[in-house]
Amino acid sequence: MRFKNVVFSAVFISVIFLGSCAEDAVVSPPKEDVLMPLKVGNTWNYLIMMRDSSTTTNETNSGPLSMSIAGDTTISGSKWYGMAMPYAGIYVYYQNKADGVWANFQGMSTPMLMFKYPADLNSGYPYKLVSKTESVVVPAGTFSCYHYQHVSVENPVNFEHYYLAPNIGIVKQTKSDGGDNGSGGTYLSTSTMELQSYTLK
Repeated sequence: MRFKNVVFSAVFISVIFLGSCAEDAVVSPPKEDVLMPLKVGNTWNYLIMMRDSSTTTNETNSGPLSMSIAGDTTISGSKWYGMAMPYAGIYVYYQNKADGVWANFQGMSTPMLMFKYPADLNSGYPYKLVSKTESVVVPAGTFSCYHYQHVSVENPVNFEHYYLAPNIGIVKQTKSDGGDNGSGGTYLSTSTMELQSYTLK
């Protein structure tokens, strides 16, 4: 009987202890699972490298680029977040929906589903998901990314690749644009944008 009383007392004390901990504990809300975290003040700093074959020297340029969520606005009754660049201001509004990241570019008549998320491989338009676990190394670190691509049907040398890490945003972008240079030849311009640092609110 003494053994039973000891066990009962230990269980009773444990229940009281756990109950008091549960009352005192602060439960954090679950982290939002999104490709692009959208809060005013979020900032991403990139290094852009560009090469233009239309020049005789295949000119290469590079420099920093900062992008940030500068504000929000209401469009058709829902909140959208404005992405801004220095000297350009807000050039696109983004919104996270249940099916992915929607974009409303300045001058567009209707928004577009830019990055489908979650998504099956080879799904999505105009940006198709080609990998869910691509390891991407940039100055900001190594990230497991969703890799989306868009290739022009009319001119396959025109393409875009976006690498996004969930809850981080765009980690890397590569872009190519080419065609007839108007003088009987061709040109090819390429650019790469890599994440250097970021601040998320």
